[in-house]
Amino acid sequence: MIFTAAALLIITITIIFTLSFYLCRKVIKPVVTDYDETFKLELELNRFTIDYYNSLPKEEIFIESPNGYKIHSIWVPLAGSKKTVILLHGFTYTLFGSVKYVEFFRKRGFNLLMPDSRYHGKSGGSHITFGYYEKYDVKKWVDLVIEKTGTPECIGIHAESMGASIAIQHASIDKRVSFYITDSIFSDMEDALAYRLKSDYHLPPFPFIPAASIISRLHGAMYFKDISPEKIMPSLNVPVLFIHGSSDTYVPPNMSQRLYDIKKNNKKIWIAPDAEHTMSYIEHKEEYEKQMDEFLTFYSDCFNSKSHYNCAD
Repeated sequence: MIFTAAALLIITITIIFTLSFYLCRKVIKPVVTDYDETFKLELELNRFTIDYYNSLPKEEIFIESPNGYKIHSIWVPLAGSKKTVILLHGFTYTLFGSVKYVEFFRKRGFNLLMPDSRYHGKSGGSHITFGYYEKYDVKKWVDLVIEKTGTPECIGIHAESMGASIAIQHASIDKRVSFYITDSIFSDMEDALAYRLKSDYHLPPFPFIPAASIISRLHGAMYFKDISPEKIMPSLNVPVLFIHGSSDTYVPPNMSQRLYDIKKNNKKIWIAPDAEHTMSYIEHKEEYEKQMDEFLTFYSDCFNSKSHYNCAD
């Protein structure tokens, strides 16, 4: 009887550890799409044309991350402009997922910086941390923008999904950005993982998420509880536009709504009808651009001010 109980306990622990290790791996060391493959895929999906991309003035840049690896980006300058938007891509993708937004911002007078996030594309890093380390990389990109433009009129960040989580965590450590546009953001990592576990595997959050979180930290990544935009949001005064597809089954739209509700001021939200995860721009391009224009116009003092710090502090 004791032997049977011990055997069952060992089997149970083994199953929990195996599934938790698998979950951790899926989160911090997933299979990412190849850099060149994402370029081909975006062309095949008609997100931009090769002629348009080739016509853009571009500079490929590698800089040193404060975390000890090289990070990569493409700089798309607009002659004479001191306004810049940094575009942050989503989970397992590359900077080419951001190219579809370039024309919109260039027409409105912005330079663009498109980084590959840590562990993605041509950037280094041993795993993904959803902002735990990446926020310091974004801070370095802001440094680069200031180096490129001198005293900037305005720096903004547009970010999708994982990039949106990174962006909000960056906002907690760097007051030099005048606005953030988040598309398909999750409000809390543990809640997002619990949703995915139930949806994809019909598993409860406990004990798998706590165990995977510990494994993650032992691998030099983060505790999952450390990634929580909703804990940061109430303290942010910087303007944020939340965008989310109403049919998003990967990250539910109520997560953007929750962040909007708990942010105290300087906020706008748009839930795109029937759009899936990060597909709002593809499926509702005209309305998406209208929402961004209204947001940017409402905070036009940021753009007209001699110092972009005024709206962020």
